[in-house]
Amino acid sequence: MEPSHTKLKRYWASAVILYYLTISLSSLQFFNFKEVHFGSQAVHYSVGLLIFPFVYSIANFLQYIFGSHNTKQKIFCGGALGVICLIAGFFIFAYDDNQIVPINRTNLMWLLISSSGFMLLSFLVCFQIFKLMKPNVPAFFSFFIACLISECMVSFVSVPIMMFLIHLNSNEILSIALIVSYKVFASMLLSYIIVKLID
Repeated sequence: MEPSHTKLKRYWASAVILYYLTISLSSLQFFNFKEVHFGSQAVHYSVGLLIFPFVYSIANFLQYIFGSHNTKQKIFCGGALGVICLIAGFFIFAYDDNQIVPINRTNLMWLLISSSGFMLLSFLVCFQIFKLMKPNVPAFFSFFIACLISECMVSFVSVPIMMFLIHLNSNEILSIALIVSYKVFASMLLSYIIVKLID
């Protein structure tokens, strides 16, 4: 029997606001590149990518509690908001002279276009996979697999394009490996927390 969601439905407005907040922050910070060192190895990452697991997890939470029909419009409005914030972040960081690497603005524009497309596509994929899996598999796997596949679309396609276009070619394999490892761990942890919350 499906668990009662009466109490959780009281937090509808809070969950939607949190969804819009996380997608805005992650998109605004997408072009904010940072560098960390592991010994002599420099690893580059986007601050916005660290927030994205929360975005997908909250979107799936909304879909689980309130149904696909009730949340579809809000989820895709969030995607549109993400693109707007991505554009805003582009203008903020493309002209920031304190960036860790010099960014070619022409290349960054191509990155903006490709990232916007992949963002919208990843939301569509996450929404559809979760919708298909929800009635057929345990809740944890519905949340985790939908988030992971969407994250991998970004990590294995958008991130390499990003690094190529802005010439972050040093240790790119290590950078991608660490980003993917973080996203797998974050998706698992968030899925576990949400499942405990809805039980």
